[in-house]
Amino acid sequence: MDNTEKALTQMTDAEIEFICRNTDTRGMSMEDKRALASVLLQDRVISNQGFDFRPQRYKINKDNQTFVEPLGTVLDEIKGVILHKQRVRALWDEGSNIPLCSSLDCITGIDSEGMQRPCDGCEYDEWGSASDEKSERKGKACKEMRRIYLIEKNGTLPIIVTLSPTSIKPWDEFNSARSTAGITDLSAEVTLRLTPGKSGSYTYSVIQPKIGPKLAPADIVKFFKMRQKFAESWAKAEITNEDYETTPEEDIPID
Repeated sequence: MDNTEKALTQMTDAEIEFICRNTDTRGMSMEDKRALASVLLQDRVISNQGFDFRPQRYKINKDNQTFVEPLGTVLDEIKGVILHKQRVRALWDEGSNIPLCSSLDCITGIDSEGMQRPCDGCEYDEWGSASDEKSERKGKACKEMRRIYLIEKNGTLPIIVTLSPTSIKPWDEFNSARSTAGITDLSAEVTLRLTPGKSGSYTYSVIQPKIGPKLAPADIVKFFKMRQKFAESWAKAEITNEDYETTPEEDIPID
């Protein structure tokens, strides 16, 4: 008996039902479901081999304040556990997927020639430096963002959401409040929703995060192990134009 079969013999009927939740098991006995669960678990292991995992990106639709998952499903909110979060920024040439300069910590930028430059005091981090933008309130040429890697409580793999400049202030305030209250990323779920913002004739999206239920100790340990597995590679993930798929009005100052 292999490890998978041993684990299955110790699982409750409810746990077996959960493993089989996406399969039509009508008319099957619990014994048959247990056998099916064994196949599904082994298939999951094999299916996760042969490629480098890249978290699927959930994009933000600023027109109706929703999230759009890779297969096109529209979501009003995302509930999950934060595994990793990151301050990033990048300066793009129009029409290019590769930044002219980018930073994975908002402290040191690296340009396309591999040269380092400090972000603090950079001319492209000044309001109004994006002179090509068709807006009365000129944005910054270098776009600061927040990347969030999170996983649904009952999910198997994490996703990624990148917040544009209009969501930086509420996101930072939310995490500052969590930190002050001693609530760590792995101790409780979060719920992410979007609300509309407006500046003149422009409408944009603003993140509205909320604290969710506390996690059970077993879940904290499970998600900690997942964080250990992926966090180092996430912290080094290059920035592309997918991180900033938005329109100029998403970069206006939020007071």
